[in-house]
Amino acid sequence: MILAIIEESTTGELSKEPCVSHHITQSIQTGQNIFKCISYTVIQLAKFNTPQEKIKTEREKWLWFMTKAPTVTNDNYHKFIGNDAILQNAYKMLLTTSYTPKELYKMGKADKEFEEHVAKIQEEHENGKAEGLKEGERNAKIETAINALKLGLSVDVVAKISGLTEDDVLNLKK
Repeated sequence: MILAIIEESTTGELSKEPCVSHHITQSIQTGQNIFKCISYTVIQLAKFNTPQEKIKTEREKWLWFMTKAPTVTNDNYHKFIGNDAILQNAYKMLLTTSYTPKELYKMGKADKEFEEHVAKIQEEHENGKAEGLKEGERNAKIETAINALKLGLSVDVVAKISGLTEDDVLNLKK
């Protein structure tokens, strides 16, 4: 389920319709519901104005909380939330996600630094893989040259079949 919360109308005006509307995704060509197991609800918080004492349903409780959450402080916490465990948890979650612009900037900067660090590690990893492959290829050439020398082949032939230089093959022969 997707819950979309609209705090303000994009036109600056709210329609006269109810604050909650339900939707499904339909194919333009067939008109059939594309995702039978998915629907979504759009809520315009600015249109929800039920007083706290008239709230009856869980949905109304959540809508009320979402409209009042920006004004809830530690001082008036109990007035708004009372002993409702669900709303208490929601408020605690709200506190952990309420950051000042300065804090958000610092977090964004830290995220960027972290991404740069990860990119550097990935680059070093790729460089290490390339170096390892290069070293592995060189070791394979040396092994080929050693085996060819054991068979008694000449230095120039061993250099050609192994891919090493004649000097490298001579050093192996020692």
